[in-house]
Amino acid sequence: VIILQNLRPENIKIEKILKKSNKFVFVIDNEGMPFGWLKDKSYLNTFVENTSKSLNLIYEYFLWGDFIFDELKKYNVQTKKLYVTGHHRFDLFKKKYHYLYKNRKTKKKVIVFNTNFVSVNSRYTKKKSHFIETKKIFYYNNDDAYKNINESFENQKIIYNNFIKLINKVSKDFRDCKILINTHPFEDYKSYKNKLKMFKNVLVLKNNFKSPELYKNYKNMITYNSTTCIETMLSDFKTLSPNFVDPNKIINNYFKDFVVECKTYEQLKIKLENDNNNFVKQNEKKNLSYLFNNQKADASDLIADRIIKVSKKKVSNIHKNRNFFKFIFSQGNLVSLSLVKNIVKLFIIFLLGSRGFYNLKKIFKRNYKQKTINIYDVKKFLYKLNPNRDYNIKFSKPQNMKFFIRNLTSIQIK
Repeated sequence: VIILQNLRPENIKIEKILKKSNKFVFVIDNEGMPFGWLKDKSYLNTFVENTSKSLNLIYEYFLWGDFIFDELKKYNVQTKKLYVTGHHRFDLFKKKYHYLYKNRKTKKKVIVFNTNFVSVNSRYTKKKSHFIETKKIFYYNNDDAYKNINESFENQKIIYNNFIKLINKVSKDFRDCKILINTHPFEDYKSYKNKLKMFKNVLVLKNNFKSPELYKNYKNMITYNSTTCIETMLSDFKTLSPNFVDPNKIINNYFKDFVVECKTYEQLKIKLENDNNNFVKQNEKKNLSYLFNNQKADASDLIADRIIKVSKKKVSNIHKNRNFFKFIFSQGNLVSLSLVKNIVKLFIIFLLGSRGFYNLKKIFKRNYKQKTINIYDVKKFLYKLNPNRDYNIKFSKPQNMKFFIRNLTSIQIK
């Protein structure tokens, strides 16, 4: 059983190889594209096109909600392989799972900014290369790609700059409060540190992997056009949306219903002064269920049940390791004579342990030597979920190419 996180063009080659290798391929939808960074619905058309081109290569596709299912059906995409489950990461934001996270005590009021500007503030790639990679990852049609990505990047750049100004203003006006900047995992958090270093009341978080803990403890949450508003809704409160940072008004129509809209800075300031007490109403939960099935049930249970059901089927055990090499060496970027330097760099990185090329050195240092996953923390977390079961947890060891890969950060749970 192989699990992918999307059906974008970036995965179509590996999907074809996995199908030939007689693997059960599931996709747990990680798509934000249907909610987009464009004012029109061209991003939705792209999502439909990407899905329809690859659906025949996989076994089942797990969707966030009925909204995405209905959109695909509207465009005559075959629905036989589509299952509405929600996404398991959204389960963790529900109030019933708050017991998994710490209670944070602070004497000061806390205001949290959630950022979402990967295109203009990328952690791992330069802007130009990120633009090129985005075209390859999201689009089959290059004409549409250039127009849409360029428009999306321009929108994000404007909003990003205005968002920085907003953080500055709030940090000045609320000097007695603690200001937390919860960055997107793929954003460069250091850029916020540099831009906000003059404020002693500002703390930039290195990653947002403990967002459920933030939502449990703090209700003054500010973000714009982000799935954050869904996550906090599942925690039973609404985020504050500073719509004035965006002159183009690209906020998704559905997200408008899930946030407290602030059309001016003065409105936002009043909300912060009085604390955000906008809890979710019953009719709003119904709308939320249409977009995100997690409101109705735990996605983790639904997805696990489907995968377990399939994995019990008798499947011929065919290993075609040569397909892996076929996939690697069919990548245009790798074997192109005009980019021989890439092969040389990869050779040096893998064999000589060089750490001087781009931010890839950080990934290798983290995964290749240090292991970011703490086995004890994983075991403690699972014990909280199910105290009646004793889990056997260890780092899994790759069987193939051990010399190159050694033990990467992956774990085995029995």
